[in-house]
Amino acid sequence: MSAPRHTFDGYRGIEAVNWSRLKYMRDSPLAYRYHRDHGVTVTDAMRLGSATHTAILEPHRFLADYVLWDGGDGRGKEWAAFRESAGERTILTSSQYTQALAISDAVRNNAQAMRYLDHGTNEATVKWTDAASGLVCKGRMDLYTGPVIVDVKTTRSIDERKLRSQMETLGVFCQLAMYRMGVIANEWAVDPRCVIIAAEQFPPHDVGVFCVHPPDIETAEGEVAALLGKLRDCMNRDHWPGRFESETPIARPAWAMGGDITFSDEE
Repeated sequence: MSAPRHTFDGYRGIEAVNWSRLKYMRDSPLAYRYHRDHGVTVTDAMRLGSATHTAILEPHRFLADYVLWDGGDGRGKEWAAFRESAGERTILTSSQYTQALAISDAVRNNAQAMRYLDHGTNEATVKWTDAASGLVCKGRMDLYTGPVIVDVKTTRSIDERKLRSQMETLGVFCQLAMYRMGVIANEWAVDPRCVIIAAEQFPPHDVGVFCVHPPDIETAEGEVAALLGKLRDCMNRDHWPGRFESETPIARPAWAMGGDITFSDEE
């Protein structure tokens, strides 16, 4: 079944819990509440990431949504006039513009990646009510081909060991698990697969396509469910604690127990 697509503003306007916000519950309820109340500040890295996604997933939109500025550090009358003429288009520096297109070319020239790209729905929106917590949830998948959920990531290295570690730290497995929960809740697919297309940020922009092991998605779904339950409890009690609610003992790290500790500034 095809999935609906919303503009980013339309998606952002849907009142529901998504992984971009829920991930802060991994740190603490206090962190979740802070980011809920203060929103997200768009950084250059995020701007480049969005541009790269557009170039990969919807290359026909790239020239319409992004514009190149190569006039220096962005000051003076010339910059002000250019910024006004750009309208709602996102302004990229020359290096950002070139990098986004180079990564896109690498991905779109990869035969394994092209098995999924240009099929299904880009930026597909899924919305559902989590049965256990009763919370309304949402997700915006990079690509849903039915029954495959595809996530596009840029990374410093697609070395499998490094990539696994980065994806776990960033919560990508939980992100995909949450998408999968939504797809199943909407009965779009019984057992959707999750695929990651990873591209290196710097030349030669190597590309890898990775199918996530089902058991790993299942454990990630368990973590998402636990976080949603914890969020529901915090909402019910209006109680948003930090990492530690009481005095907590702290021990020396395991690596230090085998010998003397030395510091780099010791003579």
